[in-house]
Amino acid sequence: MILLTGSTGTIGSELARLLAARGVKFRAYVRNVKKAATLKLVNMDIVKGDLSDKAALKKGMRGVTRVFLLSSADPNQVEYQHNVIEAARIEGVTLILKQSAFGVSQDSPVSLARWHWETEQELVTSGVPYCIFRPMMFMQNLLTSADSIKRDGVIRSPMGDAKASFIDARDIARCAASVLTGTGHQGRTFDLTGPSAISYFDIAQELSKVVGHEIKYESVSLEDAKKGMLTSGVPEWMANDLTKLYEVFAAGRASVVTSSIRDITGGAARGIDEFCEDYAEAFAGELVHH
Repeated sequence: MILLTGSTGTIGSELARLLAARGVKFRAYVRNVKKAATLKLVNMDIVKGDLSDKAALKKGMRGVTRVFLLSSADPNQVEYQHNVIEAARIEGVTLILKQSAFGVSQDSPVSLARWHWETEQELVTSGVPYCIFRPMMFMQNLLTSADSIKRDGVIRSPMGDAKASFIDARDIARCAASVLTGTGHQGRTFDLTGPSAISYFDIAQELSKVVGHEIKYESVSLEDAKKGMLTSGVPEWMANDLTKLYEVFAAGRASVVTSSIRDITGGAARGIDEFCEDYAEAFAGELVHH
């Protein structure tokens, strides 16, 4: 039995669909049972609980051999993920696949990167066999710009002309499905990236093709990007983190390209053209002329 945490999110829900399609039995450990039930998947067992609830985790972990460890960004995530690792260790789980983040390190200016690093270290020394994914920025994050693309024909970012090897979250799920149902990945850490490093100018060009009119890229300051995040309801600690992350990426540190997706799945990583085509409906809208 495979246990999925984070199974109602962008990656988790896609992973759940992939496992169900393969006829693999799995258990979704969720806070919101109704939301999980809307996935309507065969072979899916649902257990209610959150990662702070050790009793519920113990129940959810019963009979489980492999775990997908993913939790939403949270100042308490080190403690929450510790609870999962501990429950898995007690149950004798044979593999934990942890979703971490690209560029994690002990002394990163980004608190999320430090928290992921801390959990990685715990996992490595836990005695539970593990595999770690460190994915690059998701293409799906571009969906948060859908309104400005539809309304103004503009995509804004503080990345300047820097390039990043954006990854389609569906490919992370594909890799996770391969690792959770396969062998030979124990003790390995994979940096997951898209097929090429692209700039926001490249993204604007691809978006223009799918919506049928020109989409422009507007580079904004880090300060304005942070203000925008706070206005849209992003918690302050996360807005600080994302601003620091953008600063690091704008300096050109996100352009690394790896072959990990092909190495794990045997298939090619999706490019930005495929992503834009698949999500065209989200970006297309009547351009408002002021």
